Amino acid sequence: MSTAIISIGGAIVSVMDHGYRRWFFNRNDRVIRNPCSGQENIEYLYVTTAEELRDRLDTFGYNRRSLEGEFRQYENKVEHFTNLPYLCDNPKEAFNRAHSVEFATIDDWLGALGAARAKSIYDCDQYTLPRFQKYESSDPFVDIELLSECVTNYDHFDDSPSMLPTHNRTGFPCASLECMAVAMLEVVSDNAECILNVTELVKGGDVYCFDDLIAARSEHALASR
Repeated sequence: MSTAIISIGGAIVSVMDHGYRRWFFNRNDRVIRNPCSGQENIEYLYVTTAEELRDRLDTFGYNRRSLEGEFRQYENKVEHFTNLPYLCDNPKEAFNRAHSVEFATIDDWLGALGAARAKSIYDCDQYTLPRFQKYESSDPFVDIELLSECVTNYDHFDDSPSMLPTHNRTGFPCASLECMAVAMLEVVSDNAECILNVTELVKGGDVYCFDDLIAARSEHALASR
């Protein structure tokens, strides 16, 4: 099954099966990369910076204010972020986790997102802003490590409209992919790469959006001989 993947600063925020939409990327973002020698390593990408993507989202009303709005409207945080099958909390841990989830501010959750970026599932801490790498909550009873476990273990969340309707690769208390992107952009540097990777779709012949670049690349290769 071919997929298209959106990542921000190395962290995946959405995966689309059997096709893709350009979302907030445009044709001018297209690049063909070959990080290693060999035709099999060629990548077909839309690439922009965190600063540029932030501006594009803001133009359509997706910003810190809209993120805070979705955060306030997200219902049943405790149920969604503590009732996870992989957890084996003792009573004290369960209480601390529930308190952290219920009373954490949006900044606390962003701090947890920054902490999650350093974990193995993301492994992209080099793009995380320093203030989010070792974030401490103003509430001594909010455990950022417990929150980061909720963010990191996204694959244990149900794919239902009441939980994660359009962003499907991280556990964060907002509804839309756009606000999930805003959250991720809050914690990364301006020069972090934002990528829509359509390599599998192009190589599988499912889409033809890179045909002109592929032809130009071939012509250049022939002219260079």
